[in-house]
Amino acid sequence: MSSRIEAEKKDVEIKTSTYIGSILGGFIGGTIGGILWGLQLIYSGHIFYLFAVGLGIISYGFIKFFTKQSKNNIVVLILTVASVFYALILGFYIYELFGYRGPER
Repeated sequence: MSSRIEAEKKDVEIKTSTYIGSILGGFIGGTIGGILWGLQLIYSGHIFYLFAVGLGIISYGFIKFFTKQSKNNIVVLILTVASVFYALILGFYIYELFGYRGPER
């Protein structure tokens, strides 16, 4: 039982590695998610909001990989949300840059 409590304490502890891993994981996850979001817009011409959930999963996955901490850590949670916003903005920018490339309507 005490090992479980120790693991939970370690999970919510904010360290330098939490910040570095969250920023690195958020940047990588947000960039990959943004590219995928942009491609979805470019080739479909529509916004599928369900895919935004996928952006959250991608961002959180990379952040969790680099920090080894869960969403219970406030830094991980905040930077996951920030990474999703970064991915959305990047995807819309990519779409504006290249425009619609899907089948003719």
